[in-house]
Amino acid sequence: MICNASLSHAALQRKVDHFLLTKPFAATDASPSGDGTQTQSQSQSNKKTRSRQVARRTLAHTVKALVGAGRQAGGYEAALAWAKALLPDSIDLPSLEVGRMQLYDLAASTIPVPEDLAMVERLTGYTFRKKSLLVEAFTHASDLSSVHAEHGCYDRLAFLGNAIIGALVSDVIYRELLTGVGKQGHRQQQQQQKKKQEPRTGSDGNSDADGSCSLGIMSQLRAAMVNRNYLGYLAMTQHVSQTRTEINPASLRAEHHTVRLPLWKFLRHSSPVMADEMVAAEARFAHLQSQLDEAVTVGHVYPWLLLARLRANNCYADVVESLVGAVFVDCGLGSADAMDECEGLLARMGVLAYLRRIVRDEVDVVHPKERLLALAGGEEVRYEAAEYQQERGRGKKGWRCDVFVGQSLVASVEGAETQDEAHIRAAAEGISRLTS
Repeated sequence: MICNASLSHAALQRKVDHFLLTKPFAATDASPSGDGTQTQSQSQSNKKTRSRQVARRTLAHTVKALVGAGRQAGGYEAALAWAKALLPDSIDLPSLEVGRMQLYDLAASTIPVPEDLAMVERLTGYTFRKKSLLVEAFTHASDLSSVHAEHGCYDRLAFLGNAIIGALVSDVIYRELLTGVGKQGHRQQQQQQKKKQEPRTGSDGNSDADGSCSLGIMSQLRAAMVNRNYLGYLAMTQHVSQTRTEINPASLRAEHHTVRLPLWKFLRHSSPVMADEMVAAEARFAHLQSQLDEAVTVGHVYPWLLLARLRANNCYADVVESLVGAVFVDCGLGSADAMDECEGLLARMGVLAYLRRIVRDEVDVVHPKERLLALAGGEEVRYEAAEYQQERGRGKKGWRCDVFVGQSLVASVEGAETQDEAHIRAAAEGISRLTS
């Protein structure tokens, strides 16, 4: 429905392409001749418009831009009005508030709530009106307990939460760049990228005159904040502390100690395989946490490789997304206020602080594979990865990867634990060799 092919088709149906400007707008171009006829310049412009060819991607971006303009000018309801006007007539889109209240009404009013989930409310700083939404947000599809028979698993809420996180992050990026926070730095970054043949950020006419709010830069920032590896990292870092009392068997005296319960610990499931993977993921996080925390708080390069090495299972990101979706549905205020509540949740989780630091400190968020592709200068970039038995790994398997630019081998790495890690390491090595 929202792929470029569908949106470009909708643009052609609504003749949006007739209104595209390819040069700066001048008020004189729109001035009437006085007798109801077109001026010579207008007539020539219309002829060029009818005969020109417009890329499908440009048409799709124009539809998105119109909906975005509606959002900035009149809020979500105005954006919805533009979407209804531009998309095919067969699509019935309810208002954001109507859709939200429908989901709220579907949630059970009363349901037994596990005691440990009360700590999630303390962790997130949000108290649920309908506790069933909280339970649903932390119930994996494998949980077959009869206690949770009155509601489903978190899949639906995670789907909704993913869209909300994307919308909120995009909105913050737009505001931050528009108000000039980090504007000069990102303009310089774009100029440096052009010189080094790095990813083009405004090549299709989607940037401002100064390049500060280009589509490419905003897309890179959003990709850095809305990806499953980073959201999984959040599920591991966000935690609540609990004091526990145990009896020392030797002294028979009570001893008190504090434990940290990360967000993912509250996930309810019945999968032995998932339980084993969580133990392994917890060990990987303990090994990588200090490096990841440093990269997020003070680093000048986004930790793509570290996050790939963390290998957070999809369920970790799902928990963050489903929690955001549940807060949106549960909030008793209007939809705009519900989005504000979700934005507050992301702020408390540190997402927005990291995003603003990325903009302010000009953190390099370009993915290594994207940068290598740009450095290739139009030549094909090909990755050949294979799993192998490590000689000294006592039966442990690893991944090796060769990366080619055109027909030339530019990098070769081995010892990676996953194919994704092997690709990123190979791309980073290729960049180092091509730029040295």
